[in-house]
Amino acid sequence: MNNSEAGFREIEKFIVFARKPEIYIETTGIYHSSFAYYFVDRGYVIKVVNPRQIHAYSCEIVSQQTDKADAKLIAEYGVKFEERAYKKLPENIRKIKELYRTYFVLVSQAKMCKNHLKTSKDREVDEYWKEALSDLKKMTDRIISIIAADADLAIKFKNLQTIPGVAKITAIYTKK
Repeated sequence: MNNSEAGFREIEKFIVFARKPEIYIETTGIYHSSFAYYFVDRGYVIKVVNPRQIHAYSCEIVSQQTDKADAKLIAEYGVKFEERAYKKLPENIRKIKELYRTYFVLVSQAKMCKNHLKTSKDREVDEYWKEALSDLKKMTDRIISIIAADADLAIKFKNLQTIPGVAKITAIYTKK
């Protein structure tokens, strides 16, 4: 199945007979979020399980390694250890997290951009590199504007920056 709304609809066809069951999924970086949002929006209870805990649990139980066996293991683990239900993040927090992830992808490439600019002799190409670097600043400014629009977040953001060594980027990343 695709990690898209079309793929989620296909999955939903299989589970409509169970009268809104609890759905257990593993965290998969960013990939589980759209799945969880889709089903939470439709009234399903989603419970997200840590893959490391599943692995440790699976070591206790000898089973074959197939997708079907893994799905059963995740469900058994979730029921046994009563995982708490997944809650959607407020839209502004979700947006900040997405922008922050994107920011760090760009940061990882920024050094390469700067090195290229030091050695490049092509002004047209240099302009693209400069634009990519300026996107980092724009992204930081956008994140800060989202924070500023929420009084509670703005206060927390400001307070975090009073701690020695905590700059804007670190304060953005700190959980609410």
